[in-house]
Amino acid sequence: MKKILVTGANGMLGQDLCPILEDEGYEVVETDINTLDITNSDMVKKVLSEEKPDIVVHCAAYTNVDKAEEDYDTAHKINAVGTENLAKACAQNDITLVYISTDYVFQGNGAKPYKPTDETSPLNNYGLTKYEGEQAILKYCKKYYICRTAWLYGIHGKNFVETMIALADVKPESTCSSKSSRAKHNTTAVTTEAKAQGEEQSVIAQADKIALAEVKPESTCSSKSSRAEHNTTAVTTEAKAQGEEQSVIAQADKIALADVKPELKVVDDQTGCPTWTVDLSNAIVKILEESMPYGIYHTCGGGSTSWYGFAKEIFKLANLDVNLLPCATEEFPRPAKRPKYSVMDNGGLCRPWQKALADYMALR
Repeated sequence: MKKILVTGANGMLGQDLCPILEDEGYEVVETDINTLDITNSDMVKKVLSEEKPDIVVHCAAYTNVDKAEEDYDTAHKINAVGTENLAKACAQNDITLVYISTDYVFQGNGAKPYKPTDETSPLNNYGLTKYEGEQAILKYCKKYYICRTAWLYGIHGKNFVETMIALADVKPESTCSSKSSRAKHNTTAVTTEAKAQGEEQSVIAQADKIALAEVKPESTCSSKSSRAEHNTTAVTTEAKAQGEEQSVIAQADKIALADVKPELKVVDDQTGCPTWTVDLSNAIVKILEESMPYGIYHTCGGGSTSWYGFAKEIFKLANLDVNLLPCATEEFPRPAKRPKYSVMDNGGLCRPWQKALADYMALR
């Protein structure tokens, strides 16, 4: 029985990956920052020497895409230095290293799916630090698999799928009397992207308890009617953890109390590959079980879509009637730039993203 040590085992990807590995007959050693701080080189050497795993699957990562723009040092310490520590220790102990990387290593100005051999050129600090992690592995390891993923979602973490469903389920509260007509609408959405990583796809959304009185909507109240309109904006950015990871922007706009159906605006000019953590886990198992040649692989959902297309499919499968509208990235600028086109050729390692999403929705 082969032994696999998993870093970041408590993350969105790790919580799906570990039981799948066990089902395949592997002995799994689950670690997190308390049992294995990858930024501590001495600790890395000690744990790997004591556990003596045959394989290390490196899921731990810094996946907050926007925050990395102002805190490169922390992102670099975890994604680059931490990965380098693991690469050196794995090389010294003849351990195979599986590294979860991201589509954000690409600039995103292409027009056809990226192949593993295509040139990389990260647009943001998150992508840069994951690329630096890749370079450390190429420098020190002979036995390695670099698995790039994208737009990651899974049941064990906050993600784009659940964010969209939460926004669609918004129910404003209202009261009406002879003296007043008022309504309040609260929306909160916080999701993660990994890229990869249990990630690797940080998505951040915000909408804040905005009272209609503060935004000055038109309002009337009588024995026959009470109505109010309220504009609120929820901005979300994304691995695919693993962070997704993936930028997604949703806007709840003009909600009429007489017909509570929010309009959601979602970015339609960023194209990528939604990936379920279970499918990523199965791809990793496939690579290991088939002893595929060492190298770089794209382990993302098959096919491609925009965030708007992704949201449209989510609502269809959830049987939710939503006023979904496409919008441009420029409408909601974020600190970190996102690649416009980060579609990757997965070589058949993962099934079409639509089939994976359908299974996820059936299980949630």
